[in-house]
Amino acid sequence: MEKWYDRYSFYIFLGAIGLPVFQGATSGVGVLLSPTGGFLIGFIFNAAITGYMIEKTNFRPIPAAIANVIGAFVTLVFGTFWLAFQAHLTLHQAFLGGFIPFIIPGIVKAVLASYLGLLVRNRLVKAKLLPTALLK
Repeated sequence: MEKWYDRYSFYIFLGAIGLPVFQGATSGVGVLLSPTGGFLIGFIFNAAITGYMIEKTNFRPIPAAIANVIGAFVTLVFGTFWLAFQAHLTLHQAFLGGFIPFIIPGIVKAVLASYLGLLVRNRLVKAKLLPTALLK
């Protein structure tokens, strides 16, 4: 599970030290502490949970899609609570603005990501281009 957490944590680190890797080519700790920064932080947990679940289900399509949807909800929940706290909103207001509008797009992207991710992974395995450490 650490590799999934570590990879995304490194991305957050790069953005925090000033590399423009966040949306709109932004960077800095201020982005992470902004009302929407919780969605970035939440994705660390998304990556850890999703990666772990996909590995444990042997990279099968339906469990991968379910894992990605769960991960998307983890990101949305974490980001919504952060939004409420940082923007001084009620949980209801944050839920309406930071969760509800993103449920359907999140599910669609999660299912698409699982399909495309497994497709690419399977082709890399078939071409013997995937390091053996990632074949577990």
